[in-house]
Amino acid sequence: MNKFKGVLPLVRPEIKIKPIKEASFNIKINEVTWMYGDTRVGYSTIWGIYDPPNWKLTDCAETETFRNAKIHGIDCVEIKNYDYSSPLDEKFSREYSLYVHADDEMIQYVAKAEIKNGVFEMNTLFDDEFIKNYTVEMPGMVNDSGFGIYKTDDLDRIDLITENDSILVGGGVFEVTVGDRSFECLRVINRWNDSPRVLVENYMNRDGRSILFRRYNHPVWKIERYKQRWDEKLPNAKKLTINGEKYIHWYDCLSDIVFK
Repeated sequence: MNKFKGVLPLVRPEIKIKPIKEASFNIKINEVTWMYGDTRVGYSTIWGIYDPPNWKLTDCAETETFRNAKIHGIDCVEIKNYDYSSPLDEKFSREYSLYVHADDEMIQYVAKAEIKNGVFEMNTLFDDEFIKNYTVEMPGMVNDSGFGIYKTDDLDRIDLITENDSILVGGGVFEVTVGDRSFECLRVINRWNDSPRVLVENYMNRDGRSILFRRYNHPVWKIERYKQRWDEKLPNAKKLTINGEKYIHWYDCLSDIVFK
């Protein structure tokens, strides 16, 4: 076995990224941010996490968007999620459902359901536990702000005037090559208004699906758990700088969209 589900390679292929400054487009996000689950009934996705330094496939998942639902009077889709602890496992280690509302304006996490110790348990956007674990809603559209957000030729240094610390911005169109396949993508930068903060760099195609998802951490993010700064834990990792604040590249995600 050299691929998860016959699709995802066990080692991340080489990735190349280059700007396409003559192109620009906006996107409607068609997936659960940022979990690869398609928001359209009938779609399914296989995806996984690649960890440094060897970029081996570690955690993997399958999602299936299989029916419409209504919770608290909110129209949703039910997305079944099957998590695998290892790409070598034949059986998933966890199964749960997310209920998500999606329209042109926003993507909203509404509920999560899971069987725990034989008991069906559901948490919704009215429960504190659910709100702690899920961003309740996100904009459904991302507009391209172009390459003006970069004040120099260094495309890993971003300068933005923002009303608060949260950022969701399209930062120009790039050609993303994974192995021998290339994709035209909008670079989406998303930062949460947390402290210490986390950052997502996501390259999304015109259909609003993730081609390459990259997770970054503030150097002291959850230092009490990991007992080490992230710039010390991953000293050779790529860094993004937002308004002078550095973030450390942690892991990559790829899905079957790339390998079909």
